[in-house]
Amino acid sequence: MLPAQHRDVMAAQTLPSFEFVSVRHGTEVVHRIVATGPIFLKQRLPVYEATLAVNPSSTYFCILDNSAGHENNLSFADILLLTQKLIDGGIECIYGATVTADPGYPAFVDLMSANHSARNMKGELLATNDLETAEAFIAEKLRLVAAGEG
Repeated sequence: MLPAQHRDVMAAQTLPSFEFVSVRHGTEVVHRIVATGPIFLKQRLPVYEATLAVNPSSTYFCILDNSAGHENNLSFADILLLTQKLIDGGIECIYGATVTADPGYPAFVDLMSANHSARNMKGELLATNDLETAEAFIAEKLRLVAAGEG
C-alpha cells in the first residue's frame, strides 16, 4: 500500500479515455491513471502533458489501471514518441505499473523497457493483473528513491 503521509493532490482530471489523479508522496508525485475507454496515442498524449506539468522531479511514478480491459494499441513509433515526451519533460527515471489482464502486455512492457534503456532512462516497468501488486511495487520504488537507492 502506498504511504499515506504527505499526501496532497497535485492534479485531478478527466480526459477522453482516462481519469487521473496526481498525488504528492514526500518529494515525489505518483500519477494514478484509470483507463475509461480505448487507449491509443491520441488519448495518451494529453495525459502525459497533464501529468508532466505537475511532476516535481526527474523521476516519474505511474500506475495505469486498465483492469476494465479497454483496447490498448500503440505502435513502436508511438512508443518512441511517448518516450521522447517524457525526456522532453525532464524525466530521467520512470517507475510504472500497469494493471491489466491482457496476456500480451508483458511483451509490450519489455519493449517499452528496452526503448527506455536505449534512451538512457533509468527505472523499471511492471505489468500485473492485481492493483495491490502495482501499489506495492510503486511504494517500494518510492521508498528506494527517498533513501537515495533508486
